[in-house]
Amino acid sequence: MKKAIIFLLPLVLLGVGGFLVFTGKVKIPGVNLGPKQKANDLYAADKANSLYTADKDGKAPTGAKDGKSTAVAKNEPPKKETPKKDDKKTPPKVVVDAFENKPEVGQKKLAKLWNEMEPTTLSGITKDWNEKDLAGILVRMDTAKVAEFLSSLDPKRASKLSRELQKQASIVPRETGS
Repeated sequence: MKKAIIFLLPLVLLGVGGFLVFTGKVKIPGVNLGPKQKANDLYAADKANSLYTADKDGKAPTGAKDGKSTAVAKNEPPKKETPKKDDKKTPPKVVVDAFENKPEVGQKKLAKLWNEMEPTTLSGITKDWNEKDLAGILVRMDTAKVAEFLSSLDPKRASKLSRELQKQASIVPRETGS
């Protein structure tokens, strides 16, 4: 008798639990689809497409002389609106207030990287750079490395770059007192 109770009790509990879940009394996400919920899920698309629409007066559509409804549901996909050729879509506005642009940070990181490179390789990389941008990075590099780099450049470009380096190196930030 004890063996029968030990065997049947879990089966009865599982059966009762399954019944409660199926009927919707116990809610388990993804499992508690009772008959009503299944029907709602199946016909949600029909409700969204409003296949059964009313007249302007709010009455169901009627077509027969006796006033009874003769509406027939159509199984057609909703029509997509095609944009006119004259309509121009405006691109969405991008909000960049969340980020602050600090060129000094990028210049420091690039200067650290360039300190590890050979001057000839560096001169090939920077041949298309303008002097102002290049000087902003060179100011933050080791002076010995900058000297090697300048000696590997064309004399005219090295002269222009040296002048820009002088301008940027002489800029001193103002102290703000409270």
